[in-house]
Amino acid sequence: MNSGRKEPRELSLREVYELSSENPPEYFRVMNHDKLAFRRSWLACWTLTSDPDVVQHILLNNSQNYRKSLLTRLLLEPPLGKYTLFTSEGERWKQQRRLAAPAFAVRSIERFAPMMAEESHRLLRKWDRYRDVGHEINVQHEMAEVTLKIIMRAMFSRASEDGYSMEIAQAVHKFARVRIGMIDLLGVPKWVPRVSNIRLRSAKKLLNDTAKGIIMERRRSGVKKNDLLGLLMDSVDEQTGRGMTVAQIQDEVRSYFVAGYETTATTLTWVFYVLHRYPEVEAKLHHELDSVLNGRMPELSDLADLPYTLQVIQETMRLYTVVPSIGRQAIAEDEVNGTRIPKNAVIQVNIWLMHRDPKLWDEPETFKPERFANTNNPGRHRFSYLPFGGGPRICIGSKFSLLEAQLILASVAQFWRLKTSEEYVVEPFGQIVLQPKDGLPMIIERRK
Repeated sequence: MNSGRKEPRELSLREVYELSSENPPEYFRVMNHDKLAFRRSWLACWTLTSDPDVVQHILLNNSQNYRKSLLTRLLLEPPLGKYTLFTSEGERWKQQRRLAAPAFAVRSIERFAPMMAEESHRLLRKWDRYRDVGHEINVQHEMAEVTLKIIMRAMFSRASEDGYSMEIAQAVHKFARVRIGMIDLLGVPKWVPRVSNIRLRSAKKLLNDTAKGIIMERRRSGVKKNDLLGLLMDSVDEQTGRGMTVAQIQDEVRSYFVAGYETTATTLTWVFYVLHRYPEVEAKLHHELDSVLNGRMPELSDLADLPYTLQVIQETMRLYTVVPSIGRQAIAEDEVNGTRIPKNAVIQVNIWLMHRDPKLWDEPETFKPERFANTNNPGRHRFSYLPFGGGPRICIGSKFSLLEAQLILASVAQFWRLKTSEEYVVEPFGQIVLQPKDGLPMIIERRK
């Protein structure tokens, strides 16, 4: 903990926007429209929006005219490759989606619930060693550790304690720390050496070799497992009759590792932060957990009786949006609400602003989980809440993430309370995932 910090403060919306924006605002001349704001530079036309009607047009109604923006591809392609579910486009993406969909169907992911609860219990046993009063942990690191163990077991059915798995964990951490530099933004050819590529090469090789080794071993032995890798190996495209190649599976495995743990870990980090800031919400959550679970670990069958626990997570994803923006680039000229969108224009959907828009949300700056009590949400625009994106490219792992987050929160909040120290200043930071800079130190106290 650094000494001499400023008094706690909540960053203004403008400060957070500038932190999460892909380009510094001072580089642009802004022209305001009712639902769109154009930012023009010597590089390109950048179009910003946080209007649900416009967002629906881009992500759903005319989604075939929009692909991921150049900057998004520069961020995702080095660690993931060009042809994964997260980075591919057009027909290739449709095929990848069809092949991956069975692995993330509700029935498929529900089988992982006992394992998720078990890893949550292991986290609690680890915290039981912290017997001194006022012990401080970094919540971001703790949540990343447990979610990484969960995705490890879900993918490979491997225990997380052996040394080989720890090497995989280190490789995944390297991928999560990828940052682009000016050399990428200037369009310097990929064959020019980059420090980030040198660091990532060994990490990518380790994950590829691990997946390939397990695939070959299972094919030789004929052993089938109901983990994510097994589901990907058995998946067949109904339209073509083909399955995934080993190379495709390797790329997908790498993608799920990178995307499958950090976003959920960051959401849970923000959950514990807001529970400390809103003690009345924390008290209501504790009442629900105590009434339903009475000190035992949660099971899949309990989740239907823990609606407020889920609402706390949903409201956290609204107020502290982990992926604060989505970038799309127009393939051809388009028109939205009478406004012309030029070909190749970059559309930046600012989810952070949309989730805090007073025209869309009652008391948007207030943390109110009850706003998600009605699952139908009559009157709310379907594209006003996008923690997992929207349209055909909505996050395929959303159900996995929500199941995991609900089980971890129900397990931890039963027995522990977490508090930020008075002098700590929370500063959101990130290129893709918006998380507390340098993690989030919190003091843990056992509930009485």
